[in-house]
Amino acid sequence: MTGEDTNIFINLCLGGNGTVAATGHVVGKKIKEMINKYKAGDIIGARGIQFDICTLQKYMFKAPNPAPIKAALDILGLNLGGKVRLPLVDINDDIKKLIKSELCKFYDF
Repeated sequence: MTGEDTNIFINLCLGGNGTVAATGHVVGKKIKEMINKYKAGDIIGARGIQFDICTLQKYMFKAPNPAPIKAALDILGLNLGGKVRLPLVDINDDIKKLIKSELCKFYDF
């Protein structure tokens, strides 16, 4: 298992079996698809999914978690009240725009 979102594909290649990914909260189906493709022998397809989600993964770590996750879930319409409690702080609008721009690749909203 890996907890480093940008290393999911690499982890699979090194014999890993899965992930505990922060971005799994917002693109869990894509991550599951990547793992299933890898296990089915479609290495190129799995690698392509890692490339597809890598920018989102980078944006989701531009601020301490769980603030980006809560904001992303709010962007997706789950209305969890994207605010975090002190001592954490909410993400700024610039990071929120970056995350939303990447989520548009995977969702229609």
